[in-house]
Formats: sequence, structure tokens, C-alpha cells
Amino acid sequence: MMTARLLVKISWLMLAEAAISPADDAKEVSPCRAAVAAMAKTPKFAPYYLASGHSLPMDAGKYVTCHSLKNATYFLVGMKAQLGEQIGTATHTPLQMGFCVPSVCDHDGMVDLVTSRMVLVFLPPLLAENRTIEFDGVEIVQSLSVVSDVRPVSPSLDLKPVDAGGVAACVVLGVFVAIVLISTAIAFAAQKEKTQPKTQSQRATATREGTNAEQLLRVEEGGVPAHEQNSQKDVLSKLASSCTVKAFALFGSTGSLTKLMEPARYRPTDCLNGARVLSMAGIILGHTYIMPLGISGYANMEDVTVNPINPDVAEKNVMFQALIGTQTGVDTFFFLSGFLLAHLSMKEIRAGRMNVIAAIILRYLRLTPSLALVMMVFYKIWAFLGTGPFAVQLQQSIMSKCDGYWWTELTYTMNFVPFDSDKVCMGWSWYLGDDMIFFIITIAILPIYARKAWVGWATVITLTLLSFALTSYFMVKYDLDIYAFGHSYAEFSYWVYSKPYARIPAYFVGVMTAWLLDILEKRGITRETCSQTAKAHMLATVAAVSAIAVLLFVVFIPTTDYGDHAKSWGVWNVVFVTLARPLFAAGWAVITLLCYYDYVPLLNGFLSHPCWTPLARLTYGAYLVHPLVIKLSAGNAMQFYTFNSMDLLYRFTGNALLSTLGSVCLWALCERPCMTIFTPSKKGKKAKREALVAGSESQLQKAKECYQTLQEAAALASRQSSASTAVPGSAASSSGSEQSLPECAPEAKMEKA
Repeated sequence: MMTARLLVKISWLMLAEAAISPADDAKEVSPCRAAVAAMAKTPKFAPYYLASGHSLPMDAGKYVTCHSLKNATYFLVGMKAQLGEQIGTATHTPLQMGFCVPSVCDHDGMVDLVTSRMVLVFLPPLLAENRTIEFDGVEIVQSLSVVSDVRPVSPSLDLKPVDAGGVAACVVLGVFVAIVLISTAIAFAAQKEKTQPKTQSQRATATREGTNAEQLLRVEEGGVPAHEQNSQKDVLSKLASSCTVKAFALFGSTGSLTKLMEPARYRPTDCLNGARVLSMAGIILGHTYIMPLGISGYANMEDVTVNPINPDVAEKNVMFQALIGTQTGVDTFFFLSGFLLAHLSMKEIRAGRMNVIAAIILRYLRLTPSLALVMMVFYKIWAFLGTGPFAVQLQQSIMSKCDGYWWTELTYTMNFVPFDSDKVCMGWSWYLGDDMIFFIITIAILPIYARKAWVGWATVITLTLLSFALTSYFMVKYDLDIYAFGHSYAEFSYWVYSKPYARIPAYFVGVMTAWLLDILEKRGITRETCSQTAKAHMLATVAAVSAIAVLLFVVFIPTTDYGDHAKSWGVWNVVFVTLARPLFAAGWAVITLLCYYDYVPLLNGFLSHPCWTPLARLTYGAYLVHPLVIKLSAGNAMQFYTFNSMDLLYRFTGNALLSTLGSVCLWALCERPCMTIFTPSKKGKKAKREALVAGSESQLQKAKECYQTLQEAAALASRQSSASTAVPGSAASSSGSEQSLPECAPEAKMEKA
């Protein structure tokens, strides 16, 4: 053991001696390199070395250890390196390594350190020792750095402090929370006051409150006179019935949590609830893998993508495509939006109650406040919550995009300004921009369909064919493909992936499905009258299996363009990108129609189960919130992620749970209140009937209380009458009893008189 330790010590001293030998390059020595050189031969360097990363190509080191050292600064250094056989070629390996260095080091000093011989004391592979080069016919032996494009960042030097905008965002968020808590307290107090039964002593006291002497006695004893109590109750009742309290209270008849958990009556389209929740889960799964790449990344990308070192990589596995294919969940949302818009709007349009401009404004008012609140939290609060090696990456990934383009989120123009989707403030919000555009286009087409159906069909089909043409044009012009790990995928994302002209066919499939259902019902084919023969059920089963097969085909067929066959599709890339999304939506269209007519009871029972209802209500909030959870987790990681199926499952489970909790908070703070405030009072007679019923119930409750009070007053008067023979002044007592009869029973006073 002693011999091994001695050999390690000798090797270390030889390495340090070589690193600081006079043979180093002649460039000026930075204070950072000089400080490391002075420390390299001493025991003081050991903790700095241990806190640094040493495992190529990705190793963040030990941030907490370095942060606890005095006079130490942590740097995460990104660079390109030529390793092994790459030396002398144009091939580079991207590296990110953590360095714990003396506090005198700054960014320029780290560049000097990493590109000098002194890097040997941290990472010997980053210096090509004794490399022979030929210059003017003369062979020269020298040491050469193999790194380039050095980009050091340090949390202690590069993190920006909270600015005024961050403080203002915290205040605004606090105001929302305060409004919710105060509204809930008012609603709870009003409900308690309304439902709390009176005790026997309270009722007996009520019979005596009519006399001035009794009221005077209550005041002298520190009590509150009856008329003031009634006034307080009136104020509480008015506050509880105000629009603000109704909108922001957590509980009560219009409470946000009450509405969230409120069971809904069964509808034939309830299968869409399960489709919505499952699609949202798929999107969270896909983003759990993808979104950390821009912040913490993975230390073992050689286990993911094809490379000469590892022949058994993830992208060759068919199940890996299930991870990449979760992006089709967005097409499910587009189908659902188009179907529900067309299906639910036709009756109002035909009745002449649809105002297109008002519908667009209402949609903007109901959706935008939640989007604005999430963007405010993301831009002005989330950017400052990172700690650790990747905190700078988290902050820069937010501020570099939101500083110039935050306003495009509120105008839903984020798919055109900026045109590059990688520069959008909240990159995942591209779906909302597309959905708003599709809503405006469709809400303008629906009245046309209501007047002349064939014109509506012709308009939608024409726009769909135009979308196919534009998508194919860009795919061919820029030679784009769907291989996610290729260099051209960035171009694919730029020109096609998120653009509305490429995404609208899936939305139109939903619209046309609703129109087809409208035609069937006009012909008398309803849920009650549809054929129930064995042949009809057999054909429905075949159609359901075929639809599921189509969904699986669209998800998994790209596997043939990955791995050893990467970028082999050629022109089939154009066909797939153009037709796959509407084909995927068509699969959901078949399932929706079959569930609507209950031809597949098992599938319909699963997708329509009431357990999906609350989660379906939260999908909008979950879509907005889940990237904040994923990015914050990556921004606070202490080490690069390791890609494997179990780690991915753990992170997906945590992300899904926290996203659900976050969407509940958004639902209570903003989403449900906006629905309550901005939902038009179009219930008309129904609302009036509910008000009349509520008023009748209130009057009935008062009548019961008055009747019980009258009974007690009569009993008291009877006892006083029986005692009048022995007690002088009974007439006064009788008069007092008469005066104490409650105002709710004037006829009783008249009868007694």
C-alpha cells in the first residue's frame, strides 16, 4: 500500500513538474495560471483537484465542495477538443468540464489556463505531448493544446442579481395569492354563517332582542346590538357574492377547487378527456428527455447517438422512438381543438347567436392571463432560482430569448417574430400561437359552412392542400429531414416543425370530423338510432384496431430513418412530414366517432372514465407549467444527467407530479378566475331559474327559523302567563313578550293583539 501511494505521489510530482516547466509556450502568463502553478506542488492543491471534473467528455466536478473552499472559484468550461485519432483532422469532440481554481481566476485566465501546459494538472488528455510537426522541411517536436473554442462560465461571476422586474413579479404573484386567500376566507365565513344552525340559547336570546332594555344590557356587557349584527351579516353576504370573491375563492359554489373536482354529466365526447390527458403525459415524457439538453445535458451521449465507440446506442432501439414520437401529442391537441370548436359552435351559429369578433376577444381574454402569468414567473423569477454548475445556463437560456421577444407571447406571433423557434421566449408556446391562428381561421369558416356546407368543405380542403404544398416546398428546397440528431434538423425546426402552415391539416381533420358527425345526425344517425347489429360492431372493432395501428405506425415508422439507416429516407421525408400529422389526427377521428356512438365500449369506458375529468381540466396549465419544472430541475442539478430508461422514468414521474401541482396553482390563481369573470352570462333563463330556486330555498330556511322561534316564544309566553298569578307586574311581562315577537311573523302580533 505504501509503495502504491509513493508511486502515485512520484507520478503526480512528475506531472506537475512537466506542467510548470520552462518549456511552456512563450505567451504571457495570466494571474490564474501563475496561481495554479504556485499551488500545484503543494498539498493545498488537493481539494481543488478533487473538486474538479476529470471524466471526459462531460464532468461538472463537485460544485458544492469547490464552493465551500476559501479563495476558490468554480468554472464550467465548454470547449472543443481533438482527442486520440482526431488530432490533426477537422473532427472535434465537444467537452464540458468543471474546474475548481483559485479566486484570482477570471474568464480570460481560464482560457489561458485551459490552452496552456498547466491544464495537465487537471486534465492531461487536453495537451498533446511531444507532437512532431514539419515546418519548412524541418521536423519540430512540441507540445500542443488540443482544445479550441473555450467558453468558461462561473455562477459566482456570471449570474445576474434579481432586478426591479423580478421584485415587481414577486409582488404581483403575492397579490394574486393574497386575493385567493382573502376571497377564500370571505367565502368560507359566509358559508359558515349561512349554514350554521342556531343554538337553543341563541334562539332564546333572539326572543328578547326586541326590548330596549335587553339591547342596552347587551351593549353594556360588551356585546353587539342585533341591528349591527345584521348589518355585519349583510356586508359579509355582499362581499361573498361579489365577482372577485366568486372568481378567486377556492371553495363555494363557484370556487376554483370546487369546479376542478366537480363531476360532469356524461357526454358522448368524454373520450376526448382521456385522449387529452394521455397526450399531455406523452409531451411531458418527451420534454423530460429533450429540454435538459440546453441546460445540463447528458454525460453519456455516446450511449444515445450513433458513434464509432458504442455500437449499441439508444437510437437503434425501437422503444427509443416512442420517446421521440411523443411530439405527435401536439397533433392530438390540434385535432381536439378543431373538433370541439366546430362541434360546439354549430348550434349557436345556426341560431344566429355567434359573434365572431366577440368569440375571438373572449378566447384571448380567457387564455392570455394564464400565459402572461407563467411568462412573468418564468422570465422574472425562474431565471434567478438556479444554483450550481448549470445556474448560468438556466439564466442565460431564459434572458437571452425573453429580453427581446417577450411581447410576442402576448400577441401570439411567436412563430413569426422571431422566425427562429429557438429564439422564442417560451419555446414550447409555439403551439399556442398556432392554435390561436387556427381558431381565428376556423371561426371565420364555420358561418360559411352553416350557410353553404359545400363552400365550407371546399375552403378547408383548399387550405389543407395549400399547407401540403408549402410544407413540401420547404422540405425539398432546403433538403430537410426528420433525423433528430442530424445537422439539418435545426433547419427543419426553423422552416417547418412549428410553423402554422405545416401544422393546420391536423386541426382541419378535427373540424371535418365534427362536420361529418353533423351530417350523420342530420340524417337521423344518432347515438340512440345507430345500428347495433353484430356486423356493425365487428366493422367498428376492425376500424378501431386499424386506427390504433395508424397511430402506432406514425409514431414508430421513423425508426427506419435512425441508427444504421440514418438519413436514408430521401424523398420519403417529404411524404412523411406532409401527411403523417393529418394521418395521425385521422386515427383519432375514427376513435372519436366510434366512442361517440359507443361501438367500442371498452375503449370508450377507458377514455371516458370520470377520473380523467379533473386532469383534463388541468392540461392547459400543465402544458404551460411543465417546462418550468423540467428546466428548474436541470438548472439546479449538481452533475450532468445520465441517460438510461430508469433515470428517465424517475424524472418523468417527478416532472408529471410537480407539473400537475403547478397547474393546480395556476388554475386557482388565474385560469379558473378568468373563466368565471370572462365567461358570458349566456345562460339566461337558466341563471334566472337558479336564482329563483336559491331565493326560494333562502325564504324557506328563514320561514323554518321563524317558525321555531315562534314556538319558543309561545312557550315562553305560556310560562309567563302561568306565573302571572304569583308575580306582580305580569302585564308588563306580557307586553314585553308581545314586543319580542320577531318581525318575520307580523301576523302573529296581529293575532295576539
